[in-house]
Amino acid sequence: MRSNGLIAMGLDEDDYLGWVRPASGKQDLILVTRKGMSIRFNEQDVRVMGRPAAGVSAIRLRGDDEVAGMDVIDDPREALLVVTEYGYGKRTPLGEYSQQRRYGFGVHTLRNLQKTGRIIGARVVTPWMRNLEKLGVTLRFRPVDFALYQQRLQKFDFDVNQISITPAREKVVDFSAPYYTANQAVLVKKGSDLDGITSLDELKDATIGVQIGTTSLDAVNEQIDPSTAPKVFDNSNDVVTAFKQDQVDAIVVDTAHGHARVAQADRALVPCDVLLHVHCVLPS
Repeated sequence: MRSNGLIAMGLDEDDYLGWVRPASGKQDLILVTRKGMSIRFNEQDVRVMGRPAAGVSAIRLRGDDEVAGMDVIDDPREALLVVTEYGYGKRTPLGEYSQQRRYGFGVHTLRNLQKTGRIIGARVVTPWMRNLEKLGVTLRFRPVDFALYQQRLQKFDFDVNQISITPAREKVVDFSAPYYTANQAVLVKKGSDLDGITSLDELKDATIGVQIGTTSLDAVNEQIDPSTAPKVFDNSNDVVTAFKQDQVDAIVVDTAHGHARVAQADRALVPCDVLLHVHCVLPS
């Protein structure tokens, strides 16, 4: 390196170098233009050249469009954040950008530019876990049993989970502020004898499956009070497996979980009556 520098790249008179990013030689790159187009391609699609060379074209531009930003993709789970001249921002999962060959027109990453204005910047934003790793924080993950929230057992430093607040649990752990209120829901199989029920009384003689230590179990015991004791399972997956194998007539889960199960089962399940309101929070 000389005191007056070295030419790193040959440029045309009306061009300038906008961004420099380190890369491994095998990563994907993503470019975004001011008019909302974007392209993702692997850097191996760019041949190695001498230092003063002008490089190769990365994206084909229409009219007066120009590149507004670029970045290197370290983790495909990351997202692309674009910011516009009118102050709008948009974050899109990188999985929505298919890898292409370089020097194509790319795909739209932002439309309706009359409302938002043209894009003025774009960056790949890093998940919070990777930020912690960069700060030297070591994360170790393991499953946490619901029973830990009922006992004074300090087996974790910080837990990120969807946990309902109960007086008993508040004596054991500190909770963050609730971020949403969830109902408990009953799921039954479409076409079964319980399909279409409208009251909890109709569940009195049903065999109900539920996860141990949850507010769903409390709801079954307190509000349904079935004649047959509910079948209790260690986790929600075991509850659903038992349901599919006809070991239980119905299951009780929080409403958000219930809708997800209905979607995963291709509508073979249907939600019935709501049980009660509980607060689901992230413990601090």
